[in-house]
Amino acid sequence: MSILNRTSITYTFFLFFISFSVFSQCPTGDVILESQVQFDDFVANYPNCQNIEGNLIIGFGVTNIANLPEIQTIEGSLRISSPNITSISVFDNLVSVGADLHIFDTSMLTEIIGFDSLATVGGDLIIEDNNIGITGLELIEGFSNLTAVDGHLNINGNLVLNEVSGFNILSYIGGSLSFANHNNLIIIPNFDAIITIGNSLVFSNNNVLETINGFSNLESIGEIADQIDDRVFYVWDNANLNSINGFGNLEIIDGFIDFSGSSLSSISNFNSLSIINNSVFIYDTSITAINGFNNLVSIGDQLQLTDNSFLTDVNGFNNLFQIGGNVNITSNELLESISGLSQLTILSARIKINNNPSLTSLDGLQSLIQVGGPDVAGTFSFEIYDNIMLSDCSAICNLLVSDGITGFVDISDNPSQCSSREEVEQDCVPDFDNDGILNDDDLDDDNDGVLDTVEQNGDEDRDTDMDGYPDHRDLDSDGDGCFDVLEAGFSDNDQNGTLGTLPDNVDTNGLITGELDGYSTPLDTNSNTVFDFQEFSVFDAGENANIEICINSGSVDLFDSLNGSPDSGGTWSPILSSGSGIFNPLVDNSGTYTYTIDNGLCGTNSSEVEVIVTQVTPITNYDIIIVELSSNNSIEILINSNLDYQFSLDGLNYQNNNVFNNLIGGDYTVYVREINGCGILEELVTIIDYPKYFTPNGDNNNDFWGLRGNTDRLYSVFIYDRYGKLLKSITQNGGVWDGKYNGQDMPTNDYWFEIVFQDGYTKVGHFTLKR
Repeated sequence: MSILNRTSITYTFFLFFISFSVFSQCPTGDVILESQVQFDDFVANYPNCQNIEGNLIIGFGVTNIANLPEIQTIEGSLRISSPNITSISVFDNLVSVGADLHIFDTSMLTEIIGFDSLATVGGDLIIEDNNIGITGLELIEGFSNLTAVDGHLNINGNLVLNEVSGFNILSYIGGSLSFANHNNLIIIPNFDAIITIGNSLVFSNNNVLETINGFSNLESIGEIADQIDDRVFYVWDNANLNSINGFGNLEIIDGFIDFSGSSLSSISNFNSLSIINNSVFIYDTSITAINGFNNLVSIGDQLQLTDNSFLTDVNGFNNLFQIGGNVNITSNELLESISGLSQLTILSARIKINNNPSLTSLDGLQSLIQVGGPDVAGTFSFEIYDNIMLSDCSAICNLLVSDGITGFVDISDNPSQCSSREEVEQDCVPDFDNDGILNDDDLDDDNDGVLDTVEQNGDEDRDTDMDGYPDHRDLDSDGDGCFDVLEAGFSDNDQNGTLGTLPDNVDTNGLITGELDGYSTPLDTNSNTVFDFQEFSVFDAGENANIEICINSGSVDLFDSLNGSPDSGGTWSPILSSGSGIFNPLVDNSGTYTYTIDNGLCGTNSSEVEVIVTQVTPITNYDIIIVELSSNNSIEILINSNLDYQFSLDGLNYQNNNVFNNLIGGDYTVYVREINGCGILEELVTIIDYPKYFTPNGDNNNDFWGLRGNTDRLYSVFIYDRYGKLLKSITQNGGVWDGKYNGQDMPTNDYWFEIVFQDGYTKVGHFTLKR
């Protein structure tokens, strides 16, 4: 650290001039080199060129770029297109490209190495069509410090390319990432640092590529840019590709999944994927099971599973609730089960299941309550046909009986019991809870211990949570996550939503027998005439969180740090010193604190906050610049860091501005604190100043003149009258002038002074003596 007194700008200007001279050793604007002569002239004339203000274009006639200057920045684009260049290895010092980096049509090029200093590309990074016949680009190596590509990263059409490495800290691609049309590409880089791909992720026509993985931190695809091609995650016609995995943190795809390939036998590890805003196409593959999408809740458009010759089970969509478009399950020769669709409730368009010769049952469609919508009225929206082994269609009974289909139904050319809608409905027993008592005779259609008449309250279609299931056939009528049987005040020892413990033994009216409670008036704890089971009342404790708190940062309310949408009113454990959720880092310890909300009969809901208390870290790399003995005394604090800080001269009132102006002479304590961290600074400084006048009239107020502010620097002060006569000299220890010369009062007038410091610095000024 250092404390500097600013006295001159000459040296600063000199440094600026040198810096400007060095970086001006490039032509202005674009640098376009279309021939070797132009290239050689550029090298001869600008050997120290480092910063190109416009584009750098190396064109068709350039044959050798080995002597290119050590360029550090290109504010425009870098384009290289020459059939005679064999190697690109001269950009080791290049840090940034402001627009596109495009290497194309370099048919004799065999390797691209270097670019290891390149951190950002402001546009597209495209390496494509660098081959002729069986020769061309074989190796791409480097880009080890590249963190962001604002546009597309496309490596396409390099027919003899066999290895790409680097890109290991690349975390952001604003456009698409594409590997396409390669005959020999065996290895692609590990992209585990990527969090966001703004547009598409494409792998197509890579004939020897066997595995796609290495995207373990990728969270979203397609959320940034408007999609021109809706196939956002596109894997197609990779002849030897057998597996797609390594996408365990992918949460959102804002568009399509389109997977195909006759060798593709494994699609796994999409366990965090919750939303696909468009369609899922999986077709013409060799997969045997689909089991990697169990966190997926909704598909915005279509689900298409077609021509997968080895697919036997669709068992990986266990939380899929809604599909916004069509479902097409067609021509999967060995498909036996679609049980993984068991939570599918709403299908907004059509469903077609046909030509699956091994499918025996429609188990997996039992939760469907709605198929179709206004767009498919008057057309076939429900088609089950040409499935030669299909003999169990009981799963669609509730859908057919409740008339939840908009549009026409075609159930045909399947074996007996599934050969027509009429045949299926004849075999459907309208017994919602499967207790042996038909719905028309059952006084408790869902066996939850609450009479249907109580749940209906005069409206047979009463559906409190609007989920498509009327309350008398809904175990959670208000959709608050707590079973009706509990909110009504009854027992559910096996926690399955029905009264008591399985098996459900019922009488001829369908009422549960052998239990100690049930069928009495349900609870209404707040006496508002709405039963608790029909009033959303379960509280949410939010989601877990992790926070770091500096020991000097003041108290923090842990409730504010919880993720999700927590409700207030819970308790914290272990108990904090405040007795509430206020965490005081000076008193409370690091650790895990649990927030719990009691939902009464429905149990408790909890979340945790992991708290780490961090000790303060002194800031050591800084400069304090003092301007003194001036009309605007100031203190400027320079922290040699890219972090954010706040500044204060009293330790209480902080500001973002690092400069304090209009200060009087005296001692000051400079305080600095890191905004998002624990760095602190506390430094005592002094400003030397002098009064502009004094009144030596004996009233003990402003009777003496002297410097203000304590300092360890040695100095002497010489006081003169307006004619240059020395009247008084003051040393650092000598103090002040009383306005006298040889014992006589000096008259009202302006007087001059000179301060001479031991280090040679001098300061001249004047002040007024008033009588």
